[in-house]
This record gives sequence, structure tokens and C-alpha cells, in this order.
Amino acid sequence: MLLSGFSPPSSNSKNADLVVFHPLSREHIRKIADIQLDHLRKRRGFCPSCGARRMVESAAHLVDHVFPEAPVRQFVLTFPFPLRFLLAAEPKALTEVLAVVQRGISKFPIRQAGFTGASGAKTGAVTLIQRFGSALNLNPHLHMLFLDGAYRFGSRNARFHRARRATSDDPGSGPGQVLAQLLDSLSRRIVRVLERRGLLVADPVDPYLEFEAGSSLVQIQAAPIAYRIVIGPHAGQ
Repeated sequence: MLLSGFSPPSSNSKNADLVVFHPLSREHIRKIADIQLDHLRKRRGFCPSCGARRMVESAAHLVDHVFPEAPVRQFVLTFPFPLRFLLAAEPKALTEVLAVVQRGISKFPIRQAGFTGASGAKTGAVTLIQRFGSALNLNPHLHMLFLDGAYRFGSRNARFHRARRATSDDPGSGPGQVLAQLLDSLSRRIVRVLERRGLLVADPVDPYLEFEAGSSLVQIQAAPIAYRIVIGPHAGQ
């Protein structure tokens, strides 16, 4: 999921671009991990998505040794350039954004499994914060593995209920619309968090960050976010 803007909810502009992925089974994840590890063994370089050598190994470890025997859905959340700059320079803001995203997405598999937050049903997730893109550009983004469903706890045991796939028969809730609603909700939540911290002014016409890049390190960070050379004879290109 790509947050392509942070206009307030009242704005008529689109807040996000959307790519729909179906849930991955444990077998699918193992096959993907095998393919990626084979690339590494043949020295074909970094993971094509973001250059993370350890990411694939970590995902395989989580599936095999941490997650229970249940289907897993992966979410990848990236941000527009201004927010990348802010989250790279303000770790506390990134922590708060992560907490909001984690809570927001957790409601999705619980609801799709037929429960509400008040029911006591729980899901599980692991999030890896990745700071670089495939070109080693500074690009804070989130890799998240969520159980594709929810556990309902009884007196002695817990029973897993798989999340139901949205279909075109659901009124206004086809697969694309369900995830679009989730992404819109995340956008609104992130905007509110950054507004409360005084880091974002969500002007309806021209939203902007209330953030001063004071240190030299922060100024150096800004260049690789925009895929530009920091120093040397080609600086700025």
C-alpha cells in the first residue's frame, strides 16, 4: 500500500494508490523464500523490493518457527517523500505511526473473520521497519506479516477463524474497495497523529510539514530520499 498524499479527509483528492494482493498460504511463503534464498546463493544481489538480504530469511523464520499453523497476509506500507524525510529524522514519530498502523490493520482481519473489537478476538503480527529502498536510497517503510484471521479464546483453548475474502457480491465491499477503505482509514489516522505532535499542518489546500531540518545530518538525509547525490562534484544530481 502506498500513501501518496496526506490531505485531510475533507479533501477531494485521492489519498492513496492501491495494489491488491491475495492472502499467502504458508506454502506460498516458503516457495517465495526459497526463490529469494536461491537468488542470494547465486550472488544475484539484494531482494528486488527493497534490498533487504535478511528480510526473506526473517520471513521464512517467522513462518516456520514463530507463527502458528495459520494463513499469513503480508502488508507493505510506504510513504510519500515528505513523510519519508520526517520519519527518517524523527524516530519517535515513526514509532507512533507504526503503533497507529498496527492497531488499524489489526482490526481488518478481526472484522473479516466475523468479529468486532469488543468480542475479545485477537490477531497477531510482526513488523519489520526497513529504512532503505532497492537503490539504497533512504526510504523508511514497513513490512508487516499479519495472521489472516483472528483467534477467539475459550475457557481452555483458542480457536482460529480465518478471515473471509471480500467478494463482488458484498455491497460496496469488493476486494479493492475493502483495502481502499482500510488505506483511507490509515491515512486519516496518520494525519491525526502527526497533527497532534505539531509536525503536520493539514491545510485543505496546501498541507505541509511543520518541521525544521536544523542539523547537517538531517540535511544530508534529505538528498537520498529524493534519489539525489549528497556530496561531490555531482551533488544534487
